[in-house]
Amino acid sequence: RMLQISNVSFDMLAAEVWGALLNGGMLCIYPQKRFSASELGHFISQEKVSHLYLTARLFVLMVEESLESLKNVRLFASTG
Repeated sequence: RMLQISNVSFDMLAAEVWGALLNGGMLCIYPQKRFSASELGHFISQEKVSHLYLTARLFVLMVEESLESLKNVRLFASTG
């Protein structure tokens, strides 16, 4: 269960989309609306996301504001 949060113009989108789909995974597409770390954390928990790529700054924000939501993430990669 891969989180897809990248903007379509960001190169990490390819890793999110194809990483999930070419390996039989599920792509969990975060709704592009006003962003908040708590909403993203809720989405990660609700969708049982196990794999995600985040920019370094977004990772720090998630750790500071929504650490509990990352407890079931098995693979994390930081980019940017």
